[in-house]
Amino acid sequence: MNERIKELAEQAGMGYERWNTTTQFESFLEKFAELIVRECMKESMDEIVPEDEIAKEKDPLIKEYLKGNNQGIVDAVIRFRNRFGVE
Repeated sequence: MNERIKELAEQAGMGYERWNTTTQFESFLEKFAELIVRECMKESMDEIVPEDEIAKEKDPLIKEYLKGNNQGIVDAVIRFRNRFGVE
């Protein structure tokens, strides 16, 4: 399990003592964290402006802004994925 997920669980008060077994706790926590990270990644990706909409934009500065914004979203999602080990 990702160490950062364990740290966050302990900060939230979801330590090992609340579960019958360490394995049970880790299994639950890993799945719970994965679902949260996946949801954050999905919400982020939903904010990407489609290429056809960018192409319709007349103002070149706004067009470049939208492309940069999209790239920033993708970069952030990749960082989430790598940080938490979610595919």
